[in-house]
Amino acid sequence: MKATAKFQKKSMQMILSIMFMVLCCAIAVAKPGPRAYHGQPTYFGYEIGLVSQHYVLESNIQQLQQLHVSNDGVKLGIKWANTRAAFRSHVAAYYAGSSMPYSINMLEGGMSGNLYLLRMQQKVVSHKFEPYALLSVSYQGAQFFGSYLEHDQTSKSTSRETRIGQVSWVNAGIGAGVELQLESETHQFLHFFAEAKYGVPFMFNGSNSDLSQTTSKSPYTITLGASFGKFKYH
Repeated sequence: MKATAKFQKKSMQMILSIMFMVLCCAIAVAKPGPRAYHGQPTYFGYEIGLVSQHYVLESNIQQLQQLHVSNDGVKLGIKWANTRAAFRSHVAAYYAGSSMPYSINMLEGGMSGNLYLLRMQQKVVSHKFEPYALLSVSYQGAQFFGSYLEHDQTSKSTSRETRIGQVSWVNAGIGAGVELQLESETHQFLHFFAEAKYGVPFMFNGSNSDLSQTTSKSPYTITLGASFGKFKYH
């Protein structure tokens, strides 16, 4: 991985470490939610997460054909929820994993919906651990760097990779996860979550002729994160 990518990755890890330390301190004042709701609570807050995404490329470029891409990144988002479901929107930035032979970075924006599986009965009861199913849709743009194209062999000996172009697509996803839900008596919440998602990409668009026949397939994403904010009863 090039020096610039290493700096970006180290900076991201340092920022996330600080943010998670702040969130973990909140556990000291947070308590498990009530066993039964006495009203209709609405939750609004923010979300951060560490994301690992993997997919396979199909391309007419020999170096990219059947390349297994591994990206690590950070996700920031907004969460709105009630007792049975949650709506989330997010942006994310991914950087090429250390095992990648070429740098392929990605920016993403999307939204998702959660359905809490243990809260489908008429009388909603909360649990410390809440499993959920999720559906999502996101717009992803992968940036390709390197000097492996036949007409561009000038940057092999330099420390900076050449930007080849971008391939963007829409990714529809389905998955499942679980939340550890903590709530305080002052109506603040802290929810830790882990989730896995499988995607179906479509509507590919290459930014130039070199990448016009490059697509992705079989993407899956693993996320560890936390959401925090306030809730109120109606």
